[in-house]
Amino acid sequence: MAENLNNGWITGSEKVQTYARVMHDESVRLTHLIDSVLDFSRMEATAERRRRVAVDPGELVQSVLARYQLQLSDLSFDLSTQIGPGLPRLDLDRDAMAQAIMNLIDNAIKYSQLQKV
Repeated sequence: MAENLNNGWITGSEKVQTYARVMHDESVRLTHLIDSVLDFSRMEATAERRRRVAVDPGELVQSVLARYQLQLSDLSFDLSTQIGPGLPRLDLDRDAMAQAIMNLIDNAIKYSQLQKV
């Protein structure tokens, strides 16, 4: 996307804003990924335990999916969820679980037959 913008292949302020928003969202996601890798490296080096807190699993899944809404829409993905009400809170590392969910979504996009070329 950055290359397309840089080469002037994308015109129209709405399309430019959309590309900028996607690039920003992806840079935030990559920052989280790098932070996660660094956290895991520190954890292995120091045998440090992860920060575990009580997490609402439905809210966590919805918050991760919200980050992908624009990208999924642009790729014409039809993603639906069925999260039952009243799920018990789970004692886990919220950031590590969010990263695992993001990895699943990234892989679904990457290996989907619906991916635009």
